[in-house]
Parts: sequence; C-alpha cells; structure tokens
Amino acid sequence: MKKLLVVIALLMVGMVYVSCSKDDDDNRENPVVNYKEMIAGTWSVSYADRIDRITFNGVNMYFEARCSLQTFNGEYSVVENVITLNEGKYGLDVILINSITESSFIGQCNKGEIKGTRINE
Repeated sequence: MKKLLVVIALLMVGMVYVSCSKDDDDNRENPVVNYKEMIAGTWSVSYADRIDRITFNGVNMYFEARCSLQTFNGEYSVVENVITLNEGKYGLDVILINSITESSFIGQCNKGEIKGTRINE
C-alpha cells in the first residue's frame, strides 16, 4: 500500500511539472511586445528611396523627424503595433510595425515598406 501511495505522489509531481513547463513554452512562442516602449529612441528610417531620422520621445509621446533640409515635429500615438504621427506636413502618417527588435523594425507606411535601424546616441 505504501508503494502505491509513493507511485501516486510521484505521478502527481510529474503532472505538475509537465503542466508548468507547457505554460512557459506557450509564453515563449507568443511574446507580448510593448511597441510604445520599443519604439522610443532615435531611428534611421528608409522608405520610398528616402532616408530620414526620427526620434520618438517615449515620455511625452512627441516625435521629431529630420529629412534632407526640413525638420518636422509633433505628437504621436501608439495603439498595439500602429504608430500614428499627428503632423500633417510630414510624409509619413501611419506606420504599421510588422516586426521589431531592440535594434531594428520592418513595417508598412503610406509610402510602402519602411525599415528602421536604431541610432545609439
């Protein structure tokens, strides 16, 4: 009888271990991305044969874009993976992020594909 109790206890410990391990695997496959935090910083972005430099200030949701001879600035918002620039004169209005890492992103904008590389300052 004691052997049966030991076997049952070991099976229960094994089931708990397998259950916990499965949850961890699911979290690694579907990581949660905080785009608002990930986009904060200065980026060199290329799109439609242009290269601009955009700084997203994550504190007050303010951006500054420098391109050729002009500088544009204004507020921006981030909802899930969509960044909306609230400045009508700048060539980009909405950026849809397809993938992002600490050092780069790839997405779509109203001018086609957009690629960004973080600039460390």
